[in-house]
Amino acid sequence: GSKAVDAALEAKHIMFNDFHARRLVTFVPFTNRTARKLAVAAGFVEDMNAECMGIEGVTMIMEATCQ
Repeated sequence: GSKAVDAALEAKHIMFNDFHARRLVTFVPFTNRTARKLAVAAGFVEDMNAECMGIEGVTMIMEATCQ
């Protein structure tokens, strides 16, 4: 819901602004459509198909922007 998106956007702000991250990477299982929607709402884009601990999914990335 909107609270999860707000929390994700706040985390993004903290990671890029307070910790000066250049890139965030996450893994989303193909079967978890809700997690994929949340990642996209937060600004992640699909990178490549992957497997994590035997689970098929996709890695998603978010790059810092120059401001």
